[in-house]
Amino acid sequence: MREARFAPWENVLIVPSGTNVDSKHRAFRNFLIATENDPALLDDPSTEVKVIIEVARMIASHMSYPDDMEVEDLARITIDSLMAIEIRSWCRRHAGIDVPLVDISNSGTVGALSKIIIKILREKYEKGASADTLLSSTALPDKLEILRQDTDLGKTIQAVSGPIPNWLSDIEGRVFFTGATDFLGSFLLSSLAHLPQVETIACLIRAPDAETGLARIKRNLTKYGLTMDFDSKLLVIPGDLTDPTFGLGQEKFDQLAHWASVVFHLGAYVNYTLPYSSHRDVNTTGLLHVLKFVSHMRLKPLHFTSSIGAAGPRGLLTGEDVGEDQRPNLDTERARQHVGYTQSKLVQENIVWDAIDRGYPIAIYRPGLVMGHSSTGVCKPEDLMNRMMSNCILTGCYPDPPQQRNQFVPVDYVCSALLRISMYNDNLGRVYNLAHTKQAESITMAEAFEIVSACCSSPLRCVAPSKWIEEVSSKGQHKVKLSTSFLDEQLSQHDVWWGGGSPGHMAMYRTENVRRALADCPEILEVKSMAELVRTYHPQWVNLTKI
Repeated sequence: MREARFAPWENVLIVPSGTNVDSKHRAFRNFLIATENDPALLDDPSTEVKVIIEVARMIASHMSYPDDMEVEDLARITIDSLMAIEIRSWCRRHAGIDVPLVDISNSGTVGALSKIIIKILREKYEKGASADTLLSSTALPDKLEILRQDTDLGKTIQAVSGPIPNWLSDIEGRVFFTGATDFLGSFLLSSLAHLPQVETIACLIRAPDAETGLARIKRNLTKYGLTMDFDSKLLVIPGDLTDPTFGLGQEKFDQLAHWASVVFHLGAYVNYTLPYSSHRDVNTTGLLHVLKFVSHMRLKPLHFTSSIGAAGPRGLLTGEDVGEDQRPNLDTERARQHVGYTQSKLVQENIVWDAIDRGYPIAIYRPGLVMGHSSTGVCKPEDLMNRMMSNCILTGCYPDPPQQRNQFVPVDYVCSALLRISMYNDNLGRVYNLAHTKQAESITMAEAFEIVSACCSSPLRCVAPSKWIEEVSSKGQHKVKLSTSFLDEQLSQHDVWWGGGSPGHMAMYRTENVRRALADCPEILEVKSMAELVRTYHPQWVNLTKI
């Protein structure tokens, strides 16, 4: 059905009413060829209007908007980060240009994106590339050199000398905390605040003011069923990890660095659809600023949260166990199989390992795929795995999975283990795989889907991954529909994540360090089996199908 708000675009291109979508795209291509012959057309204000309407039409095919929107309203349509991969594919197919995902994500609105598209077209035409050449070119620049350079950033730092404070002692108890508004961060913040030895927790929050930051913390605690009964212990600090002094100015940065007894760094940018370049500022540069803070004024212990994803696909391909005191290497052949987020975790870990070698008192924690609470099942609805499971239930089918171990781990276990390990400075300088404690009894993804299927009123069908993507595209929830191009690209270009390995090639994450550190608290290690966890989470996934 032709939508009225796009009628002006058809008039501009002289496309008759009822013309099919392919004809409209050909009309846009013809317009691009005209701009190639006369690049001055790109400076005409009407060109920006044309691009705005064309991009808006594409976005409208995935989302619902009123039919009477003016061009000004179309220009203000916000771009969901999950739309970035769709927009990039559209730009390649129909505009013949490669717009970086980070630029698409950062543009924010259709209007701002149209300016970027016109700028790239202008630059391409100035270099003499024809529209036909551009339309056939999909090569992306190699980013591996940046990764190689960034993994060495920790070699340039050195910790100051001095005693490491016992942060739980009577004269300490002051915590500096990042990532308080995320799922894991909310649970850990609550656990920390309920320790009687903790006097104050300073939470660095990216917010315009302390009131807004506090409201975000409270909102997330409520969302996850946690009680906000520790207001008196919270000190909300509006700031920015990407700034060398967290946006606080040198004087306040100095005061805070001297004040803090310990640092818990969970803050990170996570987006599975965007490249490493999108994660670099917050995850890599932000980590360097945290390390500067840790060694500034006085040395403080740092408890850094990484991910088992930092190991990348090595175990999936070879079946090699992933040890704890095992540094992840940048393997050129495998680095491309990482998504941008896990590339950033690999870089971060290399920086932290070098920092430990240079005198920094750090413990590294690698959680598995952090899922809902083991008792209540409460989870983060926006997480990709929760979306995936809810859409399997909604569509009545699941993608035929690879022979990979399920690495679900409940958020309450991760928090309990991390907090207990962090209490003793003897545990610094080590890595802790906070994966499920019973790796030998872990189930495969296929078995997890079978358990979900058994919990449903009607059994789920196992279908080819490509068929599942089609089903989600037509029947799934809005936000997962938007990510189907990303999923399709990962399945076709990075099949290590969904089809890698072979029977028997299923990595296990070793947990000797965790078991040693928790020897005096064996009850923490008693985690529900993965099969039990899947059954606990099923009602939550069913509820997500109704959102």
